[in-house]
Amino acid sequence: MFIPKDSPTDELPLSELKRLVRGGENTEVEFKHKVADPLKIAKEVVAFANTKGGWLLLGVNDDKTIPGLKFPDEERASLEEELSMRCPQIKYKVWRTPITSSRDVLAFQIFESPQKPIFLWYNLRRKTGKAYYRVHDKSVQISKEMRKILQIRTHQRPQKPVRYGENEKVALQYVAQHHKINKFELASTAHISEEQAAEILITLTVNSILEIHPGDTLDYYTLPSVSL
Repeated sequence: MFIPKDSPTDELPLSELKRLVRGGENTEVEFKHKVADPLKIAKEVVAFANTKGGWLLLGVNDDKTIPGLKFPDEERASLEEELSMRCPQIKYKVWRTPITSSRDVLAFQIFESPQKPIFLWYNLRRKTGKAYYRVHDKSVQISKEMRKILQIRTHQRPQKPVRYGENEKVALQYVAQHHKINKFELASTAHISEEQAAEILITLTVNSILEIHPGDTLDYYTLPSVSL
């Protein structure tokens, strides 16, 4: 991914903006026409930070047209105020691309967080909220299992060698036959509780034997480097 060098004007070249737009919305790029709902946009920022980072382009439409922002400074201030309140741990940099003499695009470059998961605080007093993850062109709420996997990876906790008991064998045999598995399928097939199934899948994932694929409503697990 192109990372522009710091400059006094913080300007992202128009050619690079067009390249990002041309690729469409994906795991690392999100378009927004304007900051109509700062809280909703903050959700996308949190998801980028919990995944691999990315670009939030303000002043770009879903159909890839680039009208720009008439009042970019006001739009930026509105979003940055929301981010500072609800997810202050996130690191980002803002770039500006002039489109016309009166309109600019703002490109928020969100950096991947070294401490995961990052939460979007909905209750500011109690500092409680939800964590999100980027899946294709969507930001989905992470599950308890995904949260635990991120925490283990963040803190680099030493992992015990995997004990290939009967349930672990059932999980891997199921994946070999069906190419993917979720905790409910493992629980049903192995005749164990959903909690036990989840722990087995977490253990296999943090030991790089399986790979998790977060979803809108349910996570799936596959062998590494298998796309869903």
